[in-house]
Amino acid sequence: MARGWESKSVEDQINDKQEQSHTPKPPKMSSEEKRRKEQCDSLRMVRADTLKSLASATDPRYRALLEQRLAYIEGELAG
Repeated sequence: MARGWESKSVEDQINDKQEQSHTPKPPKMSSEEKRRKEQCDSLRMVRADTLKSLASATDPRYRALLEQRLAYIEGELAG
C-alpha cells in the first residue's frame, strides 16, 4: 500500500510540473517599471499611515499638515 501511495505522489508532482510549464509567465518588467511599482507601493503605505494618523489627530494644525501630505501623495499616485 505504501508503494502505491508514493507512486501517486510522484504522479501528482509530475502533473503539477507539467501544468506549471503551460502557464504563461508574466512579462518581465523594465527597471523603470520596477522603480515606478516600488514607488507606488511605498506611497500606498505612506498613504495608509497618513490616513491612520489623520483619523486620530486632534490638533487642527497637525490635521492640516496631514491633509496636505495626503493630497500630495494622492497626486503622486494619480500622476
